[in-house]
Order: sequence, then structure tokens, then C-alpha cells
Amino acid sequence: MIQGRSAGAGPYAFGALALALSIGILLYLKCGGPETERPDLVPAPPTATRTVQLPVASPPPPPPLEEEDAGSDAGDEDAGKKVVGSRPPKGPGVCSGCGKGVPSNALKSAVASTAGLARGCYQRALRTGGAEGSIMVSVSVGADGSLCNSSIGSDTLNNATVSQCVLGKFRSKSYPRPEQGCVVVRVPINFKMKTP
Repeated sequence: MIQGRSAGAGPYAFGALALALSIGILLYLKCGGPETERPDLVPAPPTATRTVQLPVASPPPPPPLEEEDAGSDAGDEDAGKKVVGSRPPKGPGVCSGCGKGVPSNALKSAVASTAGLARGCYQRALRTGGAEGSIMVSVSVGADGSLCNSSIGSDTLNNATVSQCVLGKFRSKSYPRPEQGCVVVRVPINFKMKTP
């Protein structure tokens, strides 16, 4: 033992007592202390609001469809089938003599990529029931790249909803100019269900 120093635990006991007393005071004030008055909450005065009735707009009606008989120039395979399509612009111009022009590679590529969008039409149709088949889409593009006509040439899928959706995809796109004149690009689209 060192002279002048005590070996007791007095300082530690005093520190522990002070800590316990501090914790007790804090708990008393926090949980069980005297209630402090809270100020009364006063609701804010109502603000003037104006209700505006917005017009309810319905979607535009679908474009009218023109059904015409494919006729004798459709070949033996398509004889008697109906061709559904859009009307060419009125009057002579960029759409006259369609089918005699030369398509550009960019035009062929644009039409093929649009055909890829048809997958969404088929996916929606699969939710209501499965069907398989193919559609031949004919797209007429004028000398300036404007869409002259789009129609279904043959349809073994026999689903009008899918056919109209596919035509809508082709009608909503813009196309590059052909190399020469007005052209007709035919695109076969096959719809087949995937097996798991």
C-alpha cells in the first residue's frame, strides 16, 4: 500500500451515485414531471378555393375503315378476301403510280422495324385467348416519304383487333423517301405463341 492514498472504492461509488441521481432526475422530468401547459391550437382560417370544372374529353373516334374487294388482280390465293386499309390522299401527286418506284434501304428498314412493333398488338390479344397466324401488310409510301396507304393483304390470324392495331402502328410512323417514285412495301408478320 502506498502511503497517503486510500485503497477504497469511495470515488467510484460517489460517481455511480451521481450518475444514478442524474438519470432519475431526467426520467422524472421527462415522464412524470409537472404538466406544462400547451398553448391552444388555433385552426388556420379557411382559404378561398375555387373549384374549376374541367371538360371531360373522350378519345377521338377511330378512323373510318374502307373495305374493298381484293378483286382479280390479287391472285388466286387471295381471291375474294377483303382488303382493309386507309385511303390515299386526294388528288394526283406523290402517291400516283404507286408500286412502280424503287424503295430505299432506309425505307425497307423503317417498315421492318415498324413490323416489330406489332408484337405488342399480339401480346394484348393473347390475354383474351390464343391464336396463331400471319398477316401480310402492304405499305404504300409516296415519293416524298408520305404514307399513301396501308392495308392488310392477307390475314390467317383472323383477329380484327390485332389487324387494326397493326395497321395503326404503320399509320402512325413517318418513313424515309424511296429512291424513286411511289413504292409499295409488303411485310409478312408471323404471330406464333411461345411454348414454355
